[in-house]
Amino acid sequence: MLARALIACSVLLLVASGCVTRTTNCAETPTDPNCRDFLDAGGDTGAVDSAVDVGNDGGIDAHVPCNGACTGAAPHCLVAGATETCVGCTGDGDCSGTMSRCEPTSHVCVACLASADCTSPTAAACNTTAHTCGGCTGNADCAHLTGTGVCDAGTCVACTVGDESACGANSCNPATHACTTTPRTSVATCHACAADSECMSTNDRCVPMQFMGAPHGSYCLRQLSAGCARPFSLLTASVVSVSGAPAAMYCDLDESVTTCEAYVALATDQTCTAPADCGATGLADGRCEMVGAFANRCTYSCGVSAQCPSGVNCGAAGYCGSP
Repeated sequence: MLARALIACSVLLLVASGCVTRTTNCAETPTDPNCRDFLDAGGDTGAVDSAVDVGNDGGIDAHVPCNGACTGAAPHCLVAGATETCVGCTGDGDCSGTMSRCEPTSHVCVACLASADCTSPTAAACNTTAHTCGGCTGNADCAHLTGTGVCDAGTCVACTVGDESACGANSCNPATHACTTTPRTSVATCHACAADSECMSTNDRCVPMQFMGAPHGSYCLRQLSAGCARPFSLLTASVVSVSGAPAAMYCDLDESVTTCEAYVALATDQTCTAPADCGATGLADGRCEMVGAFANRCTYSCGVSAQCPSGVNCGAAGYCGSP
């Protein structure tokens, strides 16, 4: 037993900066402090001791990596041949939370080693020098995420005005960067929309509208440059479309008295029993009147016939289709 202890303890031992290389003969000087990196593994009454079998249990005592001295920011012992070093981590299992990867050169826990480690749409790209997750710079940085494969101003989103491919035949809502259920080029003039691409006419854009000075959704309207026709005889102010088309003026209704909903009700010959049946819900934008020869029809107030659909006059009663 003593011969085996002499062999085990004749290795070199030097403790410095977390690395261990033995120069002390622990068999000859078992009380040397540099020898106290061995535990009495024999299960006897021996305490921390030298490499010799102090407990006299018939087994050489176990070696404690890095003398058990690894604490603080370097709590783990990395064993590489005869060299033992206190490090921050030896593998991913030593890391957790937002710093879940072990950088294999510095042995420090980091946020990422590759973009696949970055799972937030707002920080999907890995800086492989700093090992931090940051905003995307291109679609490739978003490829590992599900449902948000397009890079827009540093954030991975489902779609953009310029890239609606993820939406199939439908539009991309520019406000939310999410695909809608509305097919592109399916929305007629003066109908509600969420994106320019929904407008049926190439001359239309999806433009914010008002009613009596208050915001009232967005609707496909014809650009002034394409020419206006009844009942869109008024003009909007110069506005940017919801999809970001340059500011322009659009052919409009009289937003001080009516809405696109009221216009559509008249244009489709909608019947009614009260004004509330006509126009937008909760707004006094429509009227239930005698329109031409037909009673109980939806219409709206007007000042001149140009504010009414073609073939419908603004009569003395002040509504489209009045006698």
